[in-house]
Amino acid sequence: MIPLRLHRVLLLLFGVSAFLAIVDGIFLRWGMSHQTSDVLSGLVAGLMVFYIAYQGGKVLVFCGKRLVDDPERRARIRAALYDIGIIEERRKGKRRKEGRAALAAANEIERRVADRRKQVGPPPGKKLMYVSVVNSERFIAITVNSGDTHRAFVSTRMVDSLTHGALRGVLAHEYGHVVNRHPIKQATILGLVSAVKFGVGIPVGAVVVLLLAYLFMLREWEFVADAAAVKRTSPEDVLAAFYEYRLIEGDKDLSRLSEFFCGHPSFRRRIAAINESLAVSPGRGD
Repeated sequence: MIPLRLHRVLLLLFGVSAFLAIVDGIFLRWGMSHQTSDVLSGLVAGLMVFYIAYQGGKVLVFCGKRLVDDPERRARIRAALYDIGIIEERRKGKRRKEGRAALAAANEIERRVADRRKQVGPPPGKKLMYVSVVNSERFIAITVNSGDTHRAFVSTRMVDSLTHGALRGVLAHEYGHVVNRHPIKQATILGLVSAVKFGVGIPVGAVVVLLLAYLFMLREWEFVADAAAVKRTSPEDVLAAFYEYRLIEGDKDLSRLSEFFCGHPSFRRRIAAINESLAVSPGRGD
């Protein structure tokens, strides 16, 4: 997760809590029973959680901190996106002046992307993906829904440390979540669970089971996004992202027990899955 501004997170939570309290009070004033009011309030809570997750990109931009718009890093990201056939539409805004060389590189990417858009237009039937850069020494790469589009967040350390091929692999993986509609599926699941939890309640044992099932689902989605990334770019790019991360971080990896309580499978298993798929279909990454 990206670094957050605590006061903005608390402001958001306070606003949601206040709204739900008002809604619950309105239901009771209408003469509804407490049970009916709780169910309807739970439904409203589920819809709010779904909407917040549906607008996750905008919410994280509002609550996040250390977001930067470095032209040189933006140029690297846009070049990687261009190479894997993704056109990133950017909202117009004033760039920070970080030096002539960085601006020249960024402008060159803008020109190439504009030329590509004129020639082929946006990819048919595919939603746009914005990319925000987070100033962090951690390796961060996440993608969330952002209304009718998607937003990926990547850290400065990832952009600065990875080679161009590995960065292509990371962005192709994040776009793999987009094409498989993982963010909107996640928003729907969170909304449904919240509606049931606040409406009728969920036993503690069931909460544990749901949490473990949710983490298992997230791990499976990582394999799906990896497979999509291999098709969009190449096995070499995706594997390079894993190998370079392990080299930089000292070959850190999850044990099977730790993985059981995590939303990401170990790199070892993800690499093995890619190699296994290549062995079955050698021409898959071509």
